[in-house]
Amino acid sequence: MVISKELQDSIEITVEKLRNKDVVIIPTDTVYGIGAKISDLEALEKIYEIKKRPKDKRLAVLCSSLSDIEC
Repeated sequence: MVISKELQDSIEITVEKLRNKDVVIIPTDTVYGIGAKISDLEALEKIYEIKKRPKDKRLAVLCSSLSDIEC
């Protein structure tokens, strides 16, 4: 697969943002997603604040495969 320079730059920026405990916006075909590292409690708090979401409502977790989930 060939990745364009623009896409590669976007990926690198996104990874850097996630490493810095930032929240990222991810455009999809239908909606914009908001994301953070699942292990980054500070960033997850930011998502709750941004969404004005009650703490008793869980966030969806998306991963590429079941092997990404640690129990």
